Amino acid sequence: MKVTAKQIYQNIAGLSPKLSEVSSLGSFISKSDEMISESIYNEIISYLPKTSLAYKILTSNENYSEKQIWVIAFELEKNEEYNQLISKEIAVREAKSNEKREASKTKLQDNKSTSQATLDMIKSNGKKLADYYLFVKSNKKFSKEFYSKKFSIESANEFLSL
Repeated sequence: MKVTAKQIYQNIAGLSPKLSEVSSLGSFISKSDEMISESIYNEIISYLPKTSLAYKILTSNENYSEKQIWVIAFELEKNEEYNQLISKEIAVREAKSNEKREASKTKLQDNKSTSQATLDMIKSNGKKLADYYLFVKSNKKFSKEFYSKKFSIESANEFLSL
């Protein structure tokens, strides 16, 4: 898989740590942002040719502008070894993301099938499901049920008693 400059840019955007402001302390850069920036710097410096503009930018500054990070990204895009490394990382991230999305879909489907008996009970009593959903969503006690689609008999009984 060929990695794009945009993907590389997103991967190295942490080179320029964000400046935080607290009114009583003034402006500062957090230690974690500094560590991330340093880690990215150490990772990519070896992939850049010493004669390139990107290398000069990387070694002469500590704070990088957006344009400078784009220059570095375009230079890294030309490096086949770095491209392969980032390609593997992106593939792993996408696989994890897809796995998590599928697990979420499966859980939601399971919750819906488990709650079907409750929904059927509401329908059989001549009530509209839209009204039940509105009741569950607006009731603090049962609002979690609306978002998880895991409806309880308790909420259905309370709705039917109205």
